[in-house]
Amino acid sequence: MLIRRHGGLSFGQLRDRTGAIQLVVDRHRVFDALDRGDWVGVEGTVMTTRRGELSVRVTTFTLLAKALVPAPDKHAGLSDVETRYRQRYLDLEVNERTREIFRVRPLVVRHPHTSTDWEHAERLVHSYGWDSLAYFALRDDKNFLFAADGEAMIAYTYLNGYALVSGDPIGAPASVTRVVDEFLAMCVERAWNPAFLAVRESDRSFYAARGFRSFYLGDEAIMRCDTFSIDGPAHTILRAAVRRVGRRYRFALITESQASPRWSPSSTRSARSGAARRPSAGSPCR
Repeated sequence: MLIRRHGGLSFGQLRDRTGAIQLVVDRHRVFDALDRGDWVGVEGTVMTTRRGELSVRVTTFTLLAKALVPAPDKHAGLSDVETRYRQRYLDLEVNERTREIFRVRPLVVRHPHTSTDWEHAERLVHSYGWDSLAYFALRDDKNFLFAADGEAMIAYTYLNGYALVSGDPIGAPASVTRVVDEFLAMCVERAWNPAFLAVRESDRSFYAARGFRSFYLGDEAIMRCDTFSIDGPAHTILRAAVRRVGRRYRFALITESQASPRWSPSSTRSARSGAARRPSAGSPCR
């Protein structure tokens, strides 16, 4: 509800998801007590003002909900990115562009990958993938965002308003910062909430500088696939999980070099040294 006064009349703009219409009311104390952002219901006669604007001359109205905190100024709008993330309801209230994105977002979430996209993604994974998680960026349920210079990518999945990135951005070190910032800009444009899962602990400050909060999920475990077994009472829960996943997916054993050609034993020891010092007994593992 936007309100302005002129002479003996008060004018307001009433908006819902279908559009907006002007209200005209003879000034009185109750209507003048309304603030921007209040929710009201009105009854009246449809008319056209001298300026040709379709309006409703209000005879009765009902205050449905009071705005306890005034909405942002209609001229300044809501431009602070942090506020738009944390108070999405406010962003929807004052920004028509955000409301339009939310209406059409389910229609434009995912586009089929072209053969060029796959070739581009595979080149980056095989050239710059540094761990075994990089291979999973090539799953067919991932969306790709390539950096403007083409030398980095983010593989993400959209789910219930969140753009979830599983693993680190992949690409040339000089382009990784660029692709992360471009990804965040895309999320703001589409009114998505970005989230990164299983990123390197050494990059926490990088993400914190961009407004992210981090929390500990678990440690990586290295096991010998040729000797590991899920038999026995100790692995009952694990066997059930394997059977459940096996109903939809096929398991295949691949080597570390197939998953990440840039892998080497020395780099793995270095990358995992921080996690190896954590006590693992009784702790959740990934």
